[in-house]
Amino acid sequence: MKRFRILMFVVGFGLLAIIGAAAATGLLVPAERTYTNSIEINAPPEKVWSVLLDKGRMAEWHPYIKKIKVLDDHHWQELSGDQDELPWEYAVVNDSRPSSVELSYGLKDQMSCKWVGQAIATANGTTLNTVNTERVTSSLTRLFMFLMVDRDKYAKGFNNALKARVESLGK
Repeated sequence: MKRFRILMFVVGFGLLAIIGAAAATGLLVPAERTYTNSIEINAPPEKVWSVLLDKGRMAEWHPYIKKIKVLDDHHWQELSGDQDELPWEYAVVNDSRPSSVELSYGLKDQMSCKWVGQAIATANGTTLNTVNTERVTSSLTRLFMFLMVDRDKYAKGFNNALKARVESLGK
């Protein structure tokens, strides 16, 4: 009986230590992160924006999106799996085509984010410069995102998928 209590104390203390370390780590991970990327697209800026803002067809070219639910001209939900309970909410904040577009997006009360794209016309098409700024509210969500999700890789993947789609449609 005494060994059992000692074992339970050690296990309980160990669990508390792990939870405390995870929470402390989550507090040390920055709440806000910014990713800046640039990509050359062989098409004019108007074509790039046309594909990007064709929300109803985004699931056709974006590898992580399974379904899009268009709410109105400026708002939509992105569903990345079979579960519709936790969609990413998107909105067009500023549409200054052909030079730039700004979107806000988020995951309920867990993340609020901003995407700004600037298109520069070049001799070969468009240089698209993007800045993703993400703010994660919960320390546990920050820890999960830090350990499990490479958001910069995701942003680059998004830009590459956009490039492939735009270029597949021709000029």
